[in-house]
Amino acid sequence: MILLWAQSIVPLTLQAWFFDKRQSLANDVYSMAPIPALLTSGLGALVLVVAVATIFLGVQARSQQRPPPAVLVVAVSPWLYIVSRDLYAGHTPSSASYAYPLVLTALWLVSSSVDRILSLLGLLVFSTAALSILMAVFVPASGIYRSASGIFAEAEKEILPWGLLVGMFGSPNNLGQYLALGFAALFFIRNRFFKVLAVSATSFAVLWTSSRSSVLAVGCCLVLAFILSRAGKRPLIRRSIPFVLLGLLIYVAALPFVTTDPSSYTNRGHIWAESLRSAQAEPVFGLGSSWYQDIAGYYNQLGSLAFHGHNQVVQTIVTGGSVFAALVLALILLLIVRASKEGRHGHFYPALFLSALLISCALEVSLGFVDRTFLFSVFLVPIALILFGRRELPVRVSTSLNMSAHSPASGQRDLRRPHAPRFSTVQCDAM
Repeated sequence: MILLWAQSIVPLTLQAWFFDKRQSLANDVYSMAPIPALLTSGLGALVLVVAVATIFLGVQARSQQRPPPAVLVVAVSPWLYIVSRDLYAGHTPSSASYAYPLVLTALWLVSSSVDRILSLLGLLVFSTAALSILMAVFVPASGIYRSASGIFAEAEKEILPWGLLVGMFGSPNNLGQYLALGFAALFFIRNRFFKVLAVSATSFAVLWTSSRSSVLAVGCCLVLAFILSRAGKRPLIRRSIPFVLLGLLIYVAALPFVTTDPSSYTNRGHIWAESLRSAQAEPVFGLGSSWYQDIAGYYNQLGSLAFHGHNQVVQTIVTGGSVFAALVLALILLLIVRASKEGRHGHFYPALFLSALLISCALEVSLGFVDRTFLFSVFLVPIALILFGRRELPVRVSTSLNMSAHSPASGQRDLRRPHAPRFSTVQCDAM
């Protein structure tokens, strides 16, 4: 967890703090300074080494209970397909993308302490938000978004009157995505004071980015947490979780197809229409994960700011075709099934995370299997915990949403319950 976070945040922070940072176009050649570049490759290699070592140790633990292998197959299949498709077309994926199958396999093989990892993730997300705010206050040239000409961001998009918070990332949307995907983990911070501070500071940072999908994702997460925390023993609210998540999934899938105005959502309507038109050339197998980067160097109808499809469904169809879309849909539906099952038992983290993930996918691309690797720490690990996470010690079952872990008194095991739930119940102390 720490390595995945450091790989994404530390080199970008050094790059942003000590070197000039401005808006870049899709066809710009981006190069990091020597030290941040060395850190990126070194930490990336260390992630792979630790994952392989964990897999080796997990294989040795033959007596350990594990989820069915079919669950791992469903989770890894999208990555395996798009990598195979790219290799066949002569495109080699980045070494960082191999963390996806290795981390999933490692967490499938070993028993993970869900609450401990989520508590750590919450602290890391809070640290990212706090560092971004500090950069904006003390080094605004690095922490506030600037155009390619050096002028601070356009005023019409601002929610707060201080520009767009970008922190160590290249765009405010990327920072908003990162914080929104990690937001639900903030409720697992054990200390109540830090929990309140983390939720408040991270919410403020997301609002400062003015990233609409991220603001909506955090807002939905807070509202859903508030509603679920008051579910009590009323099963109707808990049983509504799959319908809420399926509704969000339909919203993400339908949005680019029902949008007719090219200028909608900051010209995303145009990007969606042109992307889907291009995808008709290869509807089954797609155009490859690097298609948006490949066409950026030539005159094209998408414009200079189309780094990706700006919608998860569009991105999936364009890059991998109907085959890729079916595999990604199977993974999402499996996650919704797991979230629904956990929700019926009063364990709501999966539902909160998936709600933020799906809303983020409406205007951005948050499920990156061979790209978007900077998001691995906030979407790959939570997905693995939802699918594979287990708790060896049982928890005190409560009817409230308790965001801090509870273990039995004096560390004793409850022998009456052979299978403990994977997620602790959560209480919205921060609300």
